[in-house]
Amino acid sequence: MQREEVAVGTATDPYQPAEGRFRLTRVCILELAAGWTPFSIVTRGPLVVRDGDVLQDASRRVTVGVFCRAAASAGSANRVPLPRREPAQLALAV
Repeated sequence: MQREEVAVGTATDPYQPAEGRFRLTRVCILELAAGWTPFSIVTRGPLVVRDGDVLQDASRRVTVGVFCRAAASAGSANRVPLPRREPAQLALAV
């Protein structure tokens, strides 16, 4: 049976400040992989790097996509205030 892909982070970033403490996204990654459900994650935060080990393990079972949105480093787009936006240099370092 082929499962449909789950897209995590399309409405709100899964790596909110509380994620550092509660690790809910990490648990979701483990559960999605255990259920043989392909998934992708969209984030702006560098905390996704912390979950690299479980993302790599999950990718051995199912299709995994990680999409990191980065702010522009120059121009008017960089001046648009976004809540809890990481500095462009930090986001690009991920």
